[in-house]
Amino acid sequence: MWDNFAYKDMDETVGPNVLAPRRILEALTPTESAHAIKWRAASWVRVAQIERVARAGAGATVRLSHPLNYGLKRQVQEFILTYRYNGRGRRTSVACAHVDGVTYRLPQDWETIVDTITPATVDA
Repeated sequence: MWDNFAYKDMDETVGPNVLAPRRILEALTPTESAHAIKWRAASWVRVAQIERVARAGAGATVRLSHPLNYGLKRQVQEFILTYRYNGRGRRTSVACAHVDGVTYRLPQDWETIVDTITPATVDA
């Protein structure tokens, strides 16, 4: 009999490939597993990076640690942070660069490659 369902019981000691969000990390109990401690530390670093970007606000300039390639000879390293709302009414941050009339967006996990963030200036 063929069904398209599989289940694999895993915990953090067997090497999850995904970094956890803050709400999961705060719910975890103490552990002595070296692998779990390393995974938690990497997850906390990613949480800090995401929260740093979130605090910057719309209009902030995001500079990456290295330029990203778009097409044959287009490299972009600075983006402007904007916000959009997904279909469920939840706000998500999006970084876009407008170069020569073309809009470039960063990949989904872009928060992890941010080098510097310059907040937007408010003119009086």
